[in-house]
Amino acid sequence: MVTRNSINNSTDTLSTTTMTATAIQAASVSFDSGTNLMSHYTVTTFTPSLAIGGSTTGISYSSRSGTCIRIGKFASITIQMVLSSKGSNSGDLRISLGFTTNSAANLYFPFAGQAITLPLNGQFVLGKLIGNDIFLYNTENGGSAGPMDNTMIGNSTEMYFNFNFVTT
Repeated sequence: MVTRNSINNSTDTLSTTTMTATAIQAASVSFDSGTNLMSHYTVTTFTPSLAIGGSTTGISYSSRSGTCIRIGKFASITIQMVLSSKGSNSGDLRISLGFTTNSAANLYFPFAGQAITLPLNGQFVLGKLIGNDIFLYNTENGGSAGPMDNTMIGNSTEMYFNFNFVTT
């Protein structure tokens, strides 16, 4: 429910307008036949988890957090993770969001505002979003993307990134 007060200066009267959720939805912006209203807005916090070779055993964090903001079908996810131990697992790196994104399968995206303390010299980090997992890839100076693995991170690796996508 939204309440709005307004003052009519010429008559010195106060009027109050209250809108219910139904009225707000009826007043929402739609770019199609009305099934995709821009009234949908949610903010979700979550705790992301790093898996190495599909396992989280031995991985610990000094801090980690995630936020997903969704407006209509547009979603923006921000993740922050600082490792205190990467454990002894070997294999590819994957971040679990802990919730299903309903995104298109095999969606690749660069991380906007990425800051990852990795010894990658001129390489860029890409994410591949599948369901509720982000598979991490790196690309070397415009070359093809290859999976990142345990040898590319250390016990104090910091990861900060944001990415956007459209849900199905």
